[in-house]
Amino acid sequence: MLRSRTLCHSDRETIAPAPDTDSAALRLDVFWARRFPGPLAQANTCRACGVSEFPVMKPKILYLLLCVAGTILPLSFLFQFIREHGLNLRLLVEQLFANSISSFFGVDVIVSAVCLWLFVYFEGRRAHVKNLWAPIVASLLVGVSLGLPLFLYLRESSRTAEFVGR
Repeated sequence: MLRSRTLCHSDRETIAPAPDTDSAALRLDVFWARRFPGPLAQANTCRACGVSEFPVMKPKILYLLLCVAGTILPLSFLFQFIREHGLNLRLLVEQLFANSISSFFGVDVIVSAVCLWLFVYFEGRRAHVKNLWAPIVASLLVGVSLGLPLFLYLRESSRTAEFVGR
């Protein structure tokens, strides 16, 4: 049985939790509902009066959208470079570290990737996430912009599967 996350329609700051709902999930629902109401949102019904409003976007959908954006945007620049220069790795590294500002971004992404790998390892084991290799490979092939939302999607999927399995 799926967990019921409901928000009271009469007072948007007041949360009417289902008995099995944790407060962190409710705070997350309020966060998403305020930022992303729209066609991808799921409808919630007030347990007290049955009014259905204040839609909440599912985080899994947002993570998938970020995976798509995190793949298309960086690869479009990489493909442009490959179209102009071919697969010249030496030139790629030279241009990546051509000046101090590009070096700043290059080193920032490298450090972020290492942090992501550690996060995937420790948080993935703690949350019992399957296929922990996928975000690592995604970050190596595309970047942190795909690896992080992919891991968040996998973690959310494992949370959903764990709850449904109860």
